Formats: sequence, C-alpha cells, structure tokens
Amino acid sequence: MDKVKRYKWARPGDKGRFQKIQLSDLKIDPSYQRSEVSARNTLRIARDFDWTAFGALLVMQRVDKSYYVVDGHQRVLAAKHRGDIKAVPAIMFQSLGPMCESAAFVAANVNRTFVKAFNKYRANVLSGQSPEREIDLWLRSVGMSAVSKARQPMEVQFVHVLARSWSRDKEHCKRALLAQCQIYVTEVMDACTQKGICWLLRKGVTIEDHLDTLKPMGKAAILARMRAIGIEQGTTLSERTCGLGILDAINKRLRTRKIRIKGM
Repeated sequence: MDKVKRYKWARPGDKGRFQKIQLSDLKIDPSYQRSEVSARNTLRIARDFDWTAFGALLVMQRVDKSYYVVDGHQRVLAAKHRGDIKAVPAIMFQSLGPMCESAAFVAANVNRTFVKAFNKYRANVLSGQSPEREIDLWLRSVGMSAVSKARQPMEVQFVHVLARSWSRDKEHCKRALLAQCQIYVTEVMDACTQKGICWLLRKGVTIEDHLDTLKPMGKAAILARMRAIGIEQGTTLSERTCGLGILDAINKRLRTRKIRIKGM
C-alpha cells in the first residue's frame, strides 16, 4: 500500500467475483465488440474444446442484471456451437452501461501480450501435439533445431511457416529445408526461401538439380529476386511469389534449357 501511495499508482477498483453463468444469459454488445468473428477459428475452438484453454470470460453485469461479454466473444460462440455446454466460468464485474464496458474491453486488450509463434511451438512439442512434435524429432535427427532467434546455419526460426508447410506436404518440407542448408551453407535459413522451394516442388521442379546454380548467388541476391518479383506483380511475398523469385534466380544463370512452370 505504501508503494501505491508513494508513486500514485492507479487503484485496482472492483475486484470482481468468479461465478458460472448460463450461456443463454450471455449477451454481446456490438457497439464495442467485433462485428465479425472468424468462423474457421470458432469451429476449431469448438472442435478441440478444452476447459484449460477456455479459461474464464470477462463479463459485466448491468443494473438490469443482464450479462455482457467483455472478453471472450469467440469462446462463447464456440461453446454455443457445441451444444453440450450449458454454463461457463466467468469473472463478473459491475457495469454502468456500454461506456463502462468498452473501457473495460480496451483495458483487457491493450496491454495483452500475445504468445509468440516459437513459444506456441515449444508448448506443442512438449505436450506431444502434431505436427510440432514430429517436426522437432525430425529436425534433431538431421542435426537441425528450432530456435526463437536463428544465428547458426542449422537453426530454424520460422516455426509457423514450417508447421504449415509440413502439414501440407511433409516430404516437400523436408526437401526444402535440406536444400536450404546446401544453398546457404554458412548463412541462416529463411522463411521466404522455404515457402518458395515448397511451391516449386509442388509444381514439379526438382530443386536438388539446381543447388549448384543457386549456391554462388548467396541469400541476399536470392531474396532480392523474390522482392523484385513481388514489386513487379504488385503482390506480397506469398509462396507463389517466393517460388517465382527463386525460379527467376535459377533461369538468369542458365544459358540454355530455362525452367518453365506448366500452365504459366
């Protein structure tokens, strides 16, 4: 208390109270809540529902005794989507109306620190989730490792891209990583290169036949070609753009038999 007085810190105010609230009693006020919620994410939460992940909602009770969800809109929709959940845990605070609730909504979200991709990856590895656990075992088997910040050639930082490409085609993902190791040698592997090589493999390009062509260019030159293609086509660094950038880098060094993608 002395510290709070001395530095004039804010008083915490209403402590709230924990209680279970019937799903049918929970309301959403569109004046401060998101009007659109991802149907795909809602379905995923409903399908993989877990009480530890659900946690407790932040709910405010107005003077007419109605309950409004301040934090947890999507979790409520997911619980309702299941049909087998009738009540959910919540921390309930008193509300003076939408203005009070919108201030609470901002307070609940403005200082929130989102979990980084690497931390999610490590948690999934430790809990045995797929594909992260499988990826981690394979990386270790070939002398690679997933890290939060890559500094060495055999370290992989782009775990989100890695998990996505692995789920799509694990063999292409493996080949892309191994190809990067041979192309960059002493340089750190890159997410854009991973996306681009996976795209080329799906298009039937045997990237292993062109490693000696790419190796002398170096990482900076290859990435520059990806960015140039993106600027020319007015697109972001998607898998296709990255793939076309790598293809362009290869073709510029080939004197004959340029590589062509079927249908392009």
